[in-house]
Amino acid sequence: MKNRIDFMIAGVQKAGTTSMHLALRQHPKVRMSRPKEMHYFDRGPHPKSEVDHRSYHARGWGDAGFSEDLLYGESTPKYALALPKGRVPFLPRIRAYNPKIKLIFIFRNPVDRLHSHWWMLRRGGQLEQSFDEFVAERLNAGGKISFERHALSRGFYGRIAEKAYELFPKEQLLFLRFEDFEKNFDLVSEFLGLPPGSPFTLENRNKGADKPQIEPEQAQRLGIYYANEVMKLQALTGLNVEEWLPNS
Repeated sequence: MKNRIDFMIAGVQKAGTTSMHLALRQHPKVRMSRPKEMHYFDRGPHPKSEVDHRSYHARGWGDAGFSEDLLYGESTPKYALALPKGRVPFLPRIRAYNPKIKLIFIFRNPVDRLHSHWWMLRRGGQLEQSFDEFVAERLNAGGKISFERHALSRGFYGRIAEKAYELFPKEQLLFLRFEDFEKNFDLVSEFLGLPPGSPFTLENRNKGADKPQIEPEQAQRLGIYYANEVMKLQALTGLNVEEWLPNS
């Protein structure tokens, strides 16, 4: 009987990870964690002991152990967090836990991702700032903000991909675009070795009802801010993300 989970949806926030988690949970050969986001590798000291790992497994999948006939996975978008200075701190912890694990990353236009991040907080009553105020404060804070201080750096996709390739073989990594929502399920099935035509019900969750539009000038500024990361992501992974680049 194996003693490690098989795969993770490791990122990124506001890019459809909930939909993918719920879809995979429908498959008879897959056991997804309950709750969805375990936050085992992104909190506190680095969890290293087998006692820690057994507690993690029991919390997410129960005490029955892992069957060789099933695949076990979880989905915590924060595992792919990039810090403002570029460090990606949690992926090395995952490698230490299981160097053979498969990782799925779903990326979204970083400007849209940031806007959805802001709207989630605004809609939830956690802030009252406009989107422009939210962005300006974090661009100019110099590390002084404690609340959602990583909102902008979560879009540093090139650094995330670079760190993933540094730690894991290419065949253990799958990079997807949020915009390819329906096609992604077939790609994930193939990546995990599930049979074609896997029985998934597609459900696009967490839609931002009544979310205001981004002003074109702000979208252009943020597009320029993220341009190098977008180009780096494309160069490393082969994902076609030209449409995420700012207008010339």
